[in-house]
Amino acid sequence: MKYNRHYIQKFLSVILLCTQASNCQRNGEKPSDVSIHTAVKQGNHIKVKKYLIGDNKNLNKPDKDLATPLHWACYYCTEKNGITIIKTLIEKGADVNAKDKDNNTPLFYLIKRILKSSGSSSDLAKINEAIQILLKEAVEINHKDCNQQTLLHLAVMLENTAIVQALLEKNADPNLQDRYKQTPLHLAAVIKENTAIVQALLEKNANPNLQDRYKQTPLHLAAVIKENTAIVQALLEKNANPNLQDRYKQTPLHLAAVIKENTAIVQALLEKNANPNLQDRYKRTPLHLAAVIKENTAIVQALLEKNANPNLQDCNKQTPLHYANSKGNNTIIQLLLQESKAL
Repeated sequence: MKYNRHYIQKFLSVILLCTQASNCQRNGEKPSDVSIHTAVKQGNHIKVKKYLIGDNKNLNKPDKDLATPLHWACYYCTEKNGITIIKTLIEKGADVNAKDKDNNTPLFYLIKRILKSSGSSSDLAKINEAIQILLKEAVEINHKDCNQQTLLHLAVMLENTAIVQALLEKNADPNLQDRYKQTPLHLAAVIKENTAIVQALLEKNANPNLQDRYKQTPLHLAAVIKENTAIVQALLEKNANPNLQDRYKQTPLHLAAVIKENTAIVQALLEKNANPNLQDRYKRTPLHLAAVIKENTAIVQALLEKNANPNLQDCNKQTPLHYANSKGNNTIIQLLLQESKAL
């Protein structure tokens, strides 16, 4: 499964829009007067305080989307009086773990708010300040939203190292899996050159061998991204198993071998004892797959140097030589012929 920043931003934007748009209500409970919610959204601190006079009956009641005033204060934290309103609500005892109709807590609103911010240093500073304010409270740090994702999943997807580290310091569990059975480490492994987040997760005992619903580990996902060698090496140093097979019985080496100019990652896997002769569900080895790719000589050579067997047959009794010949890969054909004669 591949990720890129555009996909991630679009995905999170859809989640955020759904958070705002739904008309679902909690088991027939009538929503409260939305006046305090309006005051929060408008940044009217004086009016917010007026609604909190007395028994604070409006403090935690939901609007039509089951969002409380604190949810909206977090969403509008970059606007006028945003931080002040958050502090006021918390001082009055606002429930920092209240859930909206999508199971989002106020802290989820804050992290997702990054997508809607201008990206200015001022906005990001306010969001980070608000996050720190909530993290001082008894927040459910490992709570999951409607996609079974935790705050840590979202922070990783946003590539925000500071928030990732802050959540980990608050004992966020790096091994919780989302609806696709992916951990934050799965998500971090596919973000090119994101070594800092991967290292932060691994230092907090993220398990590099957990498999997602396709039985792929973070190493499977990282191995298909060229120039992702540092992340692959970081995973391997923390005992990622290079020989675990996914639902198609493919190892990270199978996947890496078909990416042209991916030699560094192939070599990194081989140096950590990746087995070049493991066969997938069609009995293909990494050498079969590498041999069919044009100008993939370096990877074929690397596999052969680590004792890849050029005579193994797939389910159709085809060897890597048959694969290379089908594409007219003459240099690879010569390498395979030489190796076959030497056996």
